[in-house]
Amino acid sequence: QHRASYDTVNVEVEAARALLLDGAVPLLTLIGPGGVGKTRLALAIAHEVAGSYGDGAVFVDLAPLTESGQVLPAIAGAFGVRESSERPGIKAYRWNVADLDACVAGVQQVESELGPVDILVNNAGITRDGTMKRMTRQAWDEVIDVNLGGCFNMGKAVWEGMDGRKLGRVVNTGSIYG
Repeated sequence: QHRASYDTVNVEVEAARALLLDGAVPLLTLIGPGGVGKTRLALAIAHEVAGSYGDGAVFVDLAPLTESGQVLPAIAGAFGVRESSERPGIKAYRWNVADLDACVAGVQQVESELGPVDILVNNAGITRDGTMKRMTRQAWDEVIDVNLGGCFNMGKAVWEGMDGRKLGRVVNTGSIYG
């Protein structure tokens, strides 16, 4: 069994290496429950690709963060991006991925301000844990609308532009935690 997990890690490292080195994926985020080896995998990937980049590879440990608002500053800080009057930092956009119209409007805003979206990482997810007996239909619909509908809505919002440019990547992630 140890051999199988080692082989799986090698396959995952090679898949991540291929994504990162083909030039279309500048940032890779690994998510999932604690204790499954995300840090080990991230370090293996960083080690594998570091020599291919002039500035090496950067590992940002997000595990100690307790608020979603801490993620962007942590990543920006790891890359040396600081907010200042000359360099305003990284702009964040926010909308409800369960709402197709909001996704279309959000993507239009991003593209008008920053240019075309060539890479979409669907990483939104919620959980409404409960047994079938206790879960309400509304809670079920919220989970499906965000976790699955959000992937469709965001994909739909960027698809026409990506198809027209014959360029684009969509990465859908999932977790048992939302």
